[in-house]
Amino acid sequence: MGWLASLPFVLSIFSKAAAGVFVDKIGRSAPILMVLMFFAGISIYFGTITEHKYMSAVLLSFAVAFCTMGTPVAWTLLQGMVSGKSISAASGVMNGVANGLSSLSPVFIGLFISITGTYTGGLLCLVFISAIAVVSAFVLTIKKY
Repeated sequence: MGWLASLPFVLSIFSKAAAGVFVDKIGRSAPILMVLMFFAGISIYFGTITEHKYMSAVLLSFAVAFCTMGTPVAWTLLQGMVSGKSISAASGVMNGVANGLSSLSPVFIGLFISITGTYTGGLLCLVFISAIAVVSAFVLTIKKY
């Protein structure tokens, strides 16, 4: 199972490059971000419910790749939404909010684990957060970003 430890990182290398190509070809970031977060959530969900440990590891690795793929897309989306004069401030706010929410994620995951009594609950918390990301990106997609 040692090769599985590096799989998320290997997939992330290729997925970041693919994200740049997709955004440049399509020209809109929000729909791409919506699809990526959807597939990340689906990968986590199926990785959580499967009985096979190798399949679970591969699916969770794909979830990491989809999330990693979404990072440059989100920054490109920000650049398309904000004027050039305020991009530094907007980037700082986005980075601050992202870091703040990232620091709270273990608390939310732990809460779901304590409520459900299983680690599956913690992973399903990530699926729920992914669903919030999909809805948020859907709103931006409707607004033509």
